[in-house]
Amino acid sequence: MSIGVDAFSYSGLTNIAIPASVQAIGDRAFKSCRYLATINVAPSNSVYRSLDGVLFDKSRTTLILCPRGKAGSYSIPDSVTSIGGGAFSGCSGLTSVTIGNSVTRIGDYAFADCTS
Repeated sequence: MSIGVDAFSYSGLTNIAIPASVQAIGDRAFKSCRYLATINVAPSNSVYRSLDGVLFDKSRTTLILCPRGKAGSYSIPDSVTSIGGGAFSGCSGLTSVTIGNSVTRIGDYAFADCTS
């Protein structure tokens, strides 16, 4: 099963639970979901994982998406080596993000429109 491109774009979602059956998430699936505060992935999912409501790959080396509704400060886990393109885009409620020394790649537009 997959979540398609733009599947929930511009929706009023506040949280989402991704089941084990989801094996692919399309580009911009959660684009401009400004109220989305939490992404929770089933522990048995073989592709994705979540921690503190943020979406990662299963090995937690790539931060895929921080939900747009997340606020305050956020520290990227030490296991992360790559921040995906647009990962924090539009996270206007975040006031600070701590990036550890393990991060060696930051994707395009990773912090676009982070106004705070």
